[in-house]
Amino acid sequence: MTACTTNLDPIDGQFHWHGRVSADDGAARPEPGRGQVFLTVQGRAPAPGVLQERDPWGNLRIAGIGAPPFTL
Repeated sequence: MTACTTNLDPIDGQFHWHGRVSADDGAARPEPGRGQVFLTVQGRAPAPGVLQERDPWGNLRIAGIGAPPFTL
């Protein structure tokens, strides 16, 4: 996962995070918008997220609400 960001939303009081997911080995990547996924980063609990869009290089934007799957 690259380009990870998070912010605390003052209206709902929850963290909103997003980043880009890529498959370095050329593995098939799912289509965005097809439901919920769980992102697992080594040493952290899985975090629910949604695949939102594909960039021109084939990477996927993933976003979630709640505790981020990466260290702040």
